Amino acid sequence: MPYEKSLGSKTIYGFEQDDGRIKAMAECEVYGPIASVIVLLTKAQAEKLFADNRTELIQDILPDVPREVREVFISGTTPAEYDFISGRPVKSLKAYGCYEWDPEDISDEMAAMTPTEFQTAQRKAHYQEDKS
Repeated sequence: MPYEKSLGSKTIYGFEQDDGRIKAMAECEVYGPIASVIVLLTKAQAEKLFADNRTELIQDILPDVPREVREVFISGTTPAEYDFISGRPVKSLKAYGCYEWDPEDISDEMAAMTPTEFQTAQRKAHYQEDKS
């Protein structure tokens, strides 16, 4: 059974994996559709997190998940979005440690770039293609 919860303008989805865990995912507006925040949950955690009237504190449901990742289940804000909103430097996808991306779309080298470096590399590649 897929899970779904709307938080602000964002929807968090959860899908059961072959091992019985739930893969919760939220798109990140800083990185766009190329990467999502991923948190693996037990079925019990997923049922509590996706409940309409959650009564348990998020830190009690996800004690081993970093605070900035738990925020996804409170407001829908991803770690990169929080850094961006707060005026802090946005890190690379790899640096956050909670993002997943398609290796066909993003190389390991690109995943180690900040969003600004990533966009610059994309523009440079596009410019070089136009020149050929």
